[in-house]
Amino acid sequence: FASFHKDRADAEELLTKYPVSALFSVTTFSQDGRVVKRSDGSGGEPVFGVDPAVWRQMIQTHVLRIQLVAAGRLWPAFEALTIEHHLTVGDFIAVTAGSSTVPLDHVRQFARGLYYGYTGDFSTAAQLLTPQIEHFVRHHLQNAGVVTTTRTEEGVENEKGLSSLLESAKVDEIFGADLAYELRVLYLDATGPNLRNEVAHGLLTDGTAEGAESLYTWWLALRIVFLHFLSLIHISEPTRQEAI
Repeated sequence: FASFHKDRADAEELLTKYPVSALFSVTTFSQDGRVVKRSDGSGGEPVFGVDPAVWRQMIQTHVLRIQLVAAGRLWPAFEALTIEHHLTVGDFIAVTAGSSTVPLDHVRQFARGLYYGYTGDFSTAAQLLTPQIEHFVRHHLQNAGVVTTTRTEEGVENEKGLSSLLESAKVDEIFGADLAYELRVLYLDATGPNLRNEVAHGLLTDGTAEGAESLYTWWLALRIVFLHFLSLIHISEPTRQEAI
């Protein structure tokens, strides 16, 4: 549902009409009153290559879209799916294993996250899928030759977190601008849902865990897996073997 280039163009057009809103920095507070982000005004340090005021407007637009899409399209589709199809965790394992987007040694964990979402337990789905999405990004960056670790002075090698991984210049090339944009808005930016931080630090509230953001991120994970699964079963066998 998100288009990076369209959202960027729309944000730039809106800020051209109402330039005052782009001049000042903005402070974002958490629900318990902590300052979680200070965003520069126009002309400040770019965020993922985008002017900070434009990026801020893009996130606001996408967060509103998530609420509308979840209520108007995803929830009715979810109800139809669960009423018309009686799926098991084995079905989700089969689809995930056949997708090739998920590393083979993470198939069951990813599939369980999808299954819990299918049962309506979006809280458990969010907590299972968030680290799996992080590893999904790491896995494909590694396959593209990107170094995903840092080394300390003592020679200890640590894996980078999702925020560092999504800052790689290769992300847009590997995942496409739209999916990269979705992942950055949903999982990283404190102005948006910030799910990676919320899940990792136990800050995910009941409302968020069962809300539109969790439904939307479950659907996005399902889409990542299922569309590639469909593309593989609809192409010729020799090409399929090459793709796998």
